[in-house]
This record gives sequence, C-alpha cells and structure tokens, in this order.
Amino acid sequence: MAKAVRELQQAASKTVCSAEWSEEEGLLWFRGKIYVPQNANLRRRVVSLCHDTKVAGHPGCWKTLELVSKDYWWLQMSRYIGQYISTCDLYLRIKPTVTNFIRPYLHQFSQSQWLRKALEKTFRSVLVTSRGNQ
Repeated sequence: MAKAVRELQQAASKTVCSAEWSEEEGLLWFRGKIYVPQNANLRRRVVSLCHDTKVAGHPGCWKTLELVSKDYWWLQMSRYIGQYISTCDLYLRIKPTVTNFIRPYLHQFSQSQWLRKALEKTFRSVLVTSRGNQ
C-alpha cells in the first residue's frame, strides 16, 4: 500500500484530497472504491474477471468499465479498459453474436455478487503475491 501512496504522490495530477482516501483491512480506498495500484498483472486480472468470464459474456468497453468501476478505481482506468477490449480476439470476432445471444438472459444472473467476491479474492491474492516478491 505504501508503494501505491508514493505512486499517487508522484503522479502528474496533484488533485488528490486526503478526505477522499482511506485505508481499511490493508486496502487503499478512493471515494468508496478499492484503489488498484500500478500493477499490470493485477489490473489485467480485475478487467478479465469483468470481461472474459462466461457470466460477464465479453461485454463491450462501456459495460466492462461499468462493472469494474462499481468497486475499483485507478488513474486512466477507462483508457486501460478500452485498450484491453481492443485486443480481445474473441470479442472482436463474435461481438454481434454474443451481444444478441446473451442480452435477453442477463437479467437472470445476479452477477454483481459473485463477481464482486471473485474480484476481491483475486485482488487480495495478487496483492499478497506481489508483496512477497518485493
């Protein structure tokens, strides 16, 4: 977490107010969302869980951004997600098929509960792993 705080202090944008940040259970929170530090593997796994899973169904850029931003935040998150989606081979090949097939069934899934738990578990495991490598 100290590394994440240093990253934010060195960032070009100096608009960080301390009232917007908090720490709870070893996680850094920004406006009620978990801050994801500049760790490519961690960010990729968070986006992957909201985009690549069967329940998520490879949603487009905006839906993936919506799913990720419910619980997580990092600088230039929308840009990262846009780049991630633009390189998704499966999404590029079957976009119309997935959208037309899954949309009628999305209301049947309570995906936010299990997605949130899966993301939290992944976030904590990667965070622990990255701390061990320092």
